[in-house]
Amino acid sequence: MSSGIQSWIPGPEDNGREKLRKRLVHIDSNLEDLEVQKLKFLCRDFVPSRKLEKASSALDIFDHLINEERLSEEDPFLLAELLYIMKQNLLLKYLSYTKEQVKDLLPTRKQVSPFRNLLFELSEDIDSESLKGMIFILKESLPKVETPTSLSFLEHLEKQAKIDADNLILLEDLCNTFAPHLMRKIEKYKREKEAEQNEEELLSASNINQIRQALPEISSREREWGGERRRHQ
Repeated sequence: MSSGIQSWIPGPEDNGREKLRKRLVHIDSNLEDLEVQKLKFLCRDFVPSRKLEKASSALDIFDHLINEERLSEEDPFLLAELLYIMKQNLLLKYLSYTKEQVKDLLPTRKQVSPFRNLLFELSEDIDSESLKGMIFILKESLPKVETPTSLSFLEHLEKQAKIDADNLILLEDLCNTFAPHLMRKIEKYKREKEAEQNEEELLSASNINQIRQALPEISSREREWGGERRRHQ
């Protein structure tokens, strides 16, 4: 006679999730508070802001990435990319990647936008004196933060729509004034963005031409089919 109580047996999918979560615990234990803030910033395009603001640890962020179907046992590459950008290359082993493997895969598999990458790189190279000057210029429009960082400063500019992927005027002005050496990063971003747009336009024009070339053939077939139908009526 059955007792009505069924025992739960984990399936392959559950085991996969458990393996992933164990790896994520190891990664979390190796990330300091500053790294968690960097991770939050890099995930702004993948996780809603309200959820990121409430996240207090890397584990919280990993949970959101899993729920957003951005991270899984089968495909942990996004996290590998994030760690690579943060220069946490020693932690890639927990995702079965090496620094070289991630670097080789980035051209075809990267998910972090060039704009997000640019802001992160700039934040890493803005020194304390340059940051003080930038904050002084925009003091009236900035929230009062006890110890602002270059990352929180750039994040605020983005949140206030003062900068975006197509508008770097303010950022260029600030860097020109306080950190001219960073202009090469901005110029590189703009060149690559323009090249990408040109490539997309070429592909679009090529697709249009292919459609136009196919139209006469289709019209000819329709006329033949129409004539054939009239003969049989």
